[in-house]
Amino acid sequence: MTGYVNLFEEGNQFLTKERSHANLTESPGVKEFVKEIILFQYLSNTLTAPEDSLETTVDYVVLGIHSPVSIRIESEEGDITGVKDGEVLVEIDGSQYIEFGGSKYILLPKAVEYEAELLGEDDGVYTMTVDTLSSENQQKNIHTLVSATTTNGMLASFQYENGEFSSIETDYDGDGTIDLEQKVDGEIIVTQTEYSYQDLEVAIKKLKLKRSHEKILLVKVKLIERFDRRFGDSYFGIKLNHRILAGLQSNFRWLERRNYITSSEQKELADITLYLKK
Repeated sequence: MTGYVNLFEEGNQFLTKERSHANLTESPGVKEFVKEIILFQYLSNTLTAPEDSLETTVDYVVLGIHSPVSIRIESEEGDITGVKDGEVLVEIDGSQYIEFGGSKYILLPKAVEYEAELLGEDDGVYTMTVDTLSSENQQKNIHTLVSATTTNGMLASFQYENGEFSSIETDYDGDGTIDLEQKVDGEIIVTQTEYSYQDLEVAIKKLKLKRSHEKILLVKVKLIERFDRRFGDSYFGIKLNHRILAGLQSNFRWLERRNYITSSEQKELADITLYLKK
């Protein structure tokens, strides 16, 4: 799809004796074009485009990516719409791919299920918008991810299934490890690390404390573990759990104040005891 700009008419709006240069995206006509191209009524006074080629009885999802990130969509059948290895592909039935002024848009029938991949092209930030477009040409924004971090080589992915978006998983340095998980509206998902009493014992032993200090702490861990097995989630068991863990937390704070352990070590121990608290 190709749109045409009448540069002479556009220039008449901006170029004067005092100003000989203007950015194309400053033009009200171009701004209107970007809006209308999503609504598929893309005509303005200084822009013309081909006749509407989309099926107007179908509802669509419109994905918009803005700034140094490319996007590609892969359907369950393995068809791709977007950029792959520097080439623009439009293989998914009913889809379109549009680039304009550094922004990329992919339009897909709402019924299509897919996986989306976002690839960082430079360091900076990007914005992603998710809109729906009804068969009556009513457009509605449903999600906006603003000022998300990107790096050169970043890989982020999410899925669209059963009318719902999954979280976005982001690998910033390409090492295969997920560095950040967030919802499509930007809310960060904090993964809860699971701990056991064995983890607490290991963390205490790593501190290299005096033998007397270490022994007291380890005895308390063994004691609370034994009580948990015996009393479970009964009222008495929960009271013992809270009391002994509170004592351990007090011990850890005392060790930090005496400079026997660092603040980061104390925080790690606090995180484990908080998780083990019933």
